[in-house]
Amino acid sequence: MRKLDGARRHDILRLLGDRTGLVGVELGVAGGGFSKRMVDSGKFETFFGVDMYADTHDVDQYKDALRHVGLFAPYKLLRMSFAEAYDLFDDESLDFIYIDGYAHTGQEGGETIWHWARKVKPGGLIAGDDYHEDWPLVKEAVDLFAEVTRFELWVTTEVEPDVNYAAHPTWGMIKTGPVSGDPPSELVSRGKAASTRVARKRAAAKRFDGWLQRIVGEKRYQELRQWNRARKARRKSRKTGR
Repeated sequence: MRKLDGARRHDILRLLGDRTGLVGVELGVAGGGFSKRMVDSGKFETFFGVDMYADTHDVDQYKDALRHVGLFAPYKLLRMSFAEAYDLFDDESLDFIYIDGYAHTGQEGGETIWHWARKVKPGGLIAGDDYHEDWPLVKEAVDLFAEVTRFELWVTTEVEPDVNYAAHPTWGMIKTGPVSGDPPSELVSRGKAASTRVARKRAAAKRFDGWLQRIVGEKRYQELRQWNRARKARRKSRKTGR
């Protein structure tokens, strides 16, 4: 593993040199902050985002992402799962993929990395978020993929704790050979078990939110949501020392 010194997550594009006219995909878009940086980089002829906007995300965040990146930007936001979007892209048709979803599960035990890497051209960049001990399944899946494929692994040294979804290092590797096979079934099983736990937790939180909203009313509910977001921001600030 090599360090990309002084680089934040959007700087992973350094690995592509001065190439332009590229086609890229972000898997897991949320509010669109990273997609906007990719579009604004000037390196991409077309950039796609893929996100279901389910669970903790919703149609409002979907619309926020469209507005944030720009409705008239060279950008297409596909509201579907990674699996549903998979056959829209030919193998070796993309210059760049960025996996920014399923941090808790290690991208379904590595399946997302293994499968979507086949969509990347030789010489293209495979990358993703959350390469950190806080997300052990992500780190394990990425390390194993690099070991099996023998692609050189790079990791950014800088993070942005005040930016949503940018509090951990980004990983990346140039595709220097074919990708075949699948991740070990044991790793996939652990990833899917983690995914199930996360889904249950989110469903319970959603039910609680609905109950609270009915009890206190819409205005008070929104005030409580704002208070909770501020509380989380303060906690993150104390944790990072900023």
